[in-house]
Amino acid sequence: MRFNYNLYKSLIVVDKRLTKEVFLQNAGIKQGGYAEDMFSRMYDWIFSEATSLEDVFEKYYKPEYEGFRDFLYKKYTLPNEIIDEMLSVKSENENYTIIDFDELSCNDGGFIHLVFENGMDEPYQMYDKVINLLLMKKI
Repeated sequence: MRFNYNLYKSLIVVDKRLTKEVFLQNAGIKQGGYAEDMFSRMYDWIFSEATSLEDVFEKYYKPEYEGFRDFLYKKYTLPNEIIDEMLSVKSENENYTIIDFDELSCNDGGFIHLVFENGMDEPYQMYDKVINLLLMKKI
């Protein structure tokens, strides 16, 4: 699940155990070729400057807020419905966490539209595939 809270800044639920190798393997990528390059860059783009919100909350903001939910509501001005949905997805697995990432951290702006736009009519849209990969679910 992804929520764009600011222009080119997003929160996304991911599995914190996910490595690039696991990401590529779960995507069914064979070594060499365009797909490996594209999915490697996609992984780097998402995780190169991402920060774990729970770590940031615990380290810097915990005394200022009533809890993590209050932090998401006030610091990121998320609607309650989005907070509920993110926390619900996060609760599915103890290894899920919420990261904050800057979509402009990669010079290849095409990834933003390729990965996170829901306009494709294919049965398995790129967005759904990538979200499932980030959550280490089967695709």
